[in-house]
Amino acid sequence: MMQPASTVDLVLPVAVVVVAGASAAYAYLKRKRRTHTRTTPGHGQSPPPSPSPPR
Repeated sequence: MMQPASTVDLVLPVAVVVVAGASAAYAYLKRKRRTHTRTTPGHGQSPPPSPSPPR
């Protein structure tokens, strides 16, 4: 017969999931903030189109 799971057996996996989710959210927000404040050379203008190769 199986014994009932103790509280420690349930808390550790939940804590791991919470820490992983919090670190993923932090990384996502950090990346969003960094790309939002980053400047683009040429004031955001796209480069001129390259000529197509001759056929």
